[in-house]
Amino acid sequence: MKPYELVLILKASLTVDEKKDLLDSIIDIIGKDSIKQTDDIGVLKTAYPLDGKKENTHMHLISYYLSVDPLSVNVFTKKFAFLKGLVRHYFYAMKPNEKFMTYSEVQKSLETLLPVKEEKVKK
Repeated sequence: MKPYELVLILKASLTVDEKKDLLDSIIDIIGKDSIKQTDDIGVLKTAYPLDGKKENTHMHLISYYLSVDPLSVNVFTKKFAFLKGLVRHYFYAMKPNEKFMTYSEVQKSLETLLPVKEEKVKK
């Protein structure tokens, strides 16, 4: 078993029930026991329309920390191709000692590393 981060990009236009059904399908494919941690990042605006479609200007991001067999990643990818509402997915192979960080943890650490720019006030 190897640690992975799976990042899912879902259509933001999905209803609550459609998202639940889609995520249930993904969990069924991966296996509930393989999921160690979940980070539902939420809906974010995209820099450009996904898949070249004007209506895809927002995305719902969800990240999973997984422990799975490396050979099963290709099987998951093939099964994900048939799921409606899943725009894209990415598997990132993590090192055994690498920590899974949630979106809010990354934001907090960036705030401490990068100084906050003060807005210039016109006088």
